[in-house]
Amino acid sequence: MFDAKLNLFSKEYMNCDFLYRAVQDNPDFTDIKEHVSELWKTYHPYADPQFSREFSRHFLQRYWELWLGVKFIAAGLTLNRNSGVRNLRVVYREVD
Repeated sequence: MFDAKLNLFSKEYMNCDFLYRAVQDNPDFTDIKEHVSELWKTYHPYADPQFSREFSRHFLQRYWELWLGVKFIAAGLTLNRNSGVRNLRVVYREVD
């Protein structure tokens, strides 16, 4: 079953980064596209609402955020949901 919110690659976006289009369209980059899609399955609940659109325009910058967020989660750290802010928010420890 296809879930649109789990798809980072859209033909509808205009003015896209050339790397985004290459990964999206070139069969030679299928492994990269699959890697990004796997990361997105973990990270999407924490991403800001404009992440998908920004990912299409600033591929490397947003990939870095995606990758880093997943690494933080894998390390057992807690990410706070962003409320429109682009920066990752990592909870190091709760303070009472």
